[in-house]
Amino acid sequence: MPRPDSPPHHGTPDPTPRAAARLRAAVCLTVSLLAGAASADTHPTSPPPSLASLAAELGLTAADVESLAAGEAVVRPPAADEPREAAGLAYRVLPAAAERLSRAVADWNHYAEFFPFVLASEVVPTGDGATRVRQRVDLPFPVPDRHFTLRTSRRADPAAAGRPHHEVTWSLVAGSGNIAAQDGSWRIWALEAGGAGGTGGAESSLVELRLASDAGAGVPDGLERRALLETLAWALDGLRQQVQRCRYDLPIHPSCGETPPYPATGAAPPLNPSEESSP
Repeated sequence: MPRPDSPPHHGTPDPTPRAAARLRAAVCLTVSLLAGAASADTHPTSPPPSLASLAAELGLTAADVESLAAGEAVVRPPAADEPREAAGLAYRVLPAAAERLSRAVADWNHYAEFFPFVLASEVVPTGDGATRVRQRVDLPFPVPDRHFTLRTSRRADPAAAGRPHHEVTWSLVAGSGNIAAQDGSWRIWALEAGGAGGTGGAESSLVELRLASDAGAGVPDGLERRALLETLAWALDGLRQQVQRCRYDLPIHPSCGETPPYPATGAAPPLNPSEESSP
């Protein structure tokens, strides 16, 4: 016979607070696992594409593919009737892994070693974890040196089909120097094993450089366009040599006498989640 202050029992007793909490936790865990499985099914890891299939997605021609397979650069300048700050594009297949190339193009402290016209390049501490880069460039005579600061970001998404495996972007910090505009990006795709640019099982990657710049008043349009075309072609050749430096090995061998890449730990900057600077 129940006590007078006890509620009557009808069938299964009510769970205790602790048991109810365990039940809710189990339900939440099950829902999370199901959601994760659905997400994994929606975004499966994609194998590296062939050069031909990737070139088709990028709008490159069959002649472009032949040039890329032969190790040559394909340069797409802005149209003659486009404004002077319009972007140009350049592509090249390089015999290096996409991750290694990403470490090289994100290593802003060493751009003067390979990027055309760059006299000095250094990462500027901001105190908030952002990445800003101060550069000075030497443009063709008679244009004086240009100096400016860039806001940069770096990200990777190796599992998403149809997207670059690695990407580094930059844009001008307004009012930071004596140029009118500057922005660009590197996009890097790993290619299927034994693809163009490699032999046998060697790794190779397709690299795209996009660059837009306006050096400001006093620079003729023809000189601006010439500097852009030279930069697009020469930068990819410079990267081909730069990426072979031992500072981009992981781990860096003790015998490597080169100054380490950015950051100074020698490890690659974080790729996921996106590393992006504040405005």
